[in-house]
Amino acid sequence: MVDQSKFKGTQFPQKSPHWLDRLLTSEQLRRVESRIEAAELKTSGEIVVVLSQRSVPLRSLELVCGFIFAALTLISIEPFLGDWLSYMDMFLVGLVVFSVGLLGSFIGKWSFIRRLLLNDRDSAALAAQRAELEFYRAGIGRTQNKTGILLYLALQDHEVVVLADRGISEKLSAETWGEVVEMILQGIKSKDLALGLQNAVDKCGDILASHFPVSENDRNELSNHLIILD
Repeated sequence: MVDQSKFKGTQFPQKSPHWLDRLLTSEQLRRVESRIEAAELKTSGEIVVVLSQRSVPLRSLELVCGFIFAALTLISIEPFLGDWLSYMDMFLVGLVVFSVGLLGSFIGKWSFIRRLLLNDRDSAALAAQRAELEFYRAGIGRTQNKTGILLYLALQDHEVVVLADRGISEKLSAETWGEVVEMILQGIKSKDLALGLQNAVDKCGDILASHFPVSENDRNELSNHLIILD
């Protein structure tokens, strides 16, 4: 008999960040966690969902964008500068370049600028690297039968990665999770992330249940709480 008491009472344990409030309410977050709980009652596998705003730190792209703006400004005004500059002239030029650099850093926060600076291949590669990091941070690789699975979302980048531990990947190919990824992406595109996540979790539960049915001594090894990264 499965110890169902270990699955009860999951509540969203922290205040969600402001960027997530526009996509998921607290009630929707709890609903997704309940679906994880229900899915894991059918399988010995563990499902972990990690949500992040982006897969690469925003500060890195802010600095790149600021540098680009500053460099372009300096190149643009250089022909108008004379052979000799006073200290005041140099100060004003430096102030203009610095100010434009700050403006560029601010513009670098915009999601469409981010997508211009990162091509699809680089964005996917960065998301895969971040997913692998979060896989180990969440302790998924430490489950008894190596049957943990990670659903990682970088929402601003529209990137979704599914990582399965060795026990699962030895039986199921990476292509198995294509429909799961599409469900989440469809939820993002239709502005109904909660439904996309719920459908994806249900699908993962069905797939895992058919290959890794719940055992009599099964226990919940990982928390059902969503992991939300700033």
